[in-house]
Amino acid sequence: MKPQLLLPMLFVAGAMGASALSCGTVASPGACVLNAGGQVQYTFSNFALAANSATGTQLVTGADIALNLTAGPGLGAVLSMTKIATAANPNVVFLANAGNTNSFSFTYNVAIAPLTPGSVQFIDPAEVMLNTSSFSGNGNAAVQFVIPGAPVCLAFSTSTADSCNLPAGVTTSLPGLGNIVSISGNAGNASIGTFSNRLNASYSAAPTGVPEPATYALFAAGLAVIYRLRRR
Repeated sequence: MKPQLLLPMLFVAGAMGASALSCGTVASPGACVLNAGGQVQYTFSNFALAANSATGTQLVTGADIALNLTAGPGLGAVLSMTKIATAANPNVVFLANAGNTNSFSFTYNVAIAPLTPGSVQFIDPAEVMLNTSSFSGNGNAAVQFVIPGAPVCLAFSTSTADSCNLPAGVTTSLPGLGNIVSISGNAGNASIGTFSNRLNASYSAAPTGVPEPATYALFAAGLAVIYRLRRR
């Protein structure tokens, strides 16, 4: 590759990899539809804050949780949750200071559909990722990915990931997914910047159509002509 072509290509690749679709907040989600690989369409819906409790002042509302969707790898989709700084809660991370705790949970639904003739289904694993975090002393933080009927996925304290298998029989719809976030300062402090849920899917193209009767008739006529020529 010529050196002068390398830099523009790297820039384009980086820009594509960093692109994300803004989906509003848990309180007011936007158009949460994402196409992955030109084959699978993900639709995220029905976001709702389910529980919220804290000591201290680090309460989190649904309007504080920004949602972003990213495609990939493959036919996967990643839903990322990030803290929004607001006047009432000006922190740019989910946090708990010394002696405080901060916990909240929310739920949502997701469904998939094929973008071209064929069939799709969810596949293992689903994954929760604690992308950025920090803690001092004995502060700790954890994020659970809750899928009804499946083992809980748990990412704990530092930037980690955990995966779990989907319940048997799951195909194109996963209602009642969600996250439980727990942050405890204890004698130190802890914070989470961004956490994510990854879902994966497979796609199978529809079988080609059966030939029309006229096609069989034309094929038979061709064989008849070949047969006569061979007889001669």
